[in-house]
Amino acid sequence: MPATVELDHRGPITYESALKKDANIISQAAHLAAAKEFTQELWDSRRTIEALVRHHLGLADGDACAVQPRDRWIRGGFNLCVLVEARLGVPAAPTGSSCSAARCHISSQRPGTPAAWTRS
Repeated sequence: MPATVELDHRGPITYESALKKDANIISQAAHLAAAKEFTQELWDSRRTIEALVRHHLGLADGDACAVQPRDRWIRGGFNLCVLVEARLGVPAAPTGSSCSAARCHISSQRPGTPAAWTRS
């Protein structure tokens, strides 16, 4: 089986096929790695995200609030929508929280950005 490189929003590509493309395959492969790392950071911070959503929705202590599994999150080119389910004593009221990957990667330089709120 020929060696392949995993790309974001596409299947893997062989080295031979990459040579024929007029695209920066190295950059695309690096983007996938960064996107996976970013998704893992958000997943690791899910309790903080839940607390933030609880606060902004004004949920009571008895109300449930849970970040949904990662396979339900919606991901675009640079954005990631983290789905959160809130239960207010009635059927679940799903909501979402979107965080720009570009904004989150610079949060260490600008601590007041939304990504900094999700860091533990």
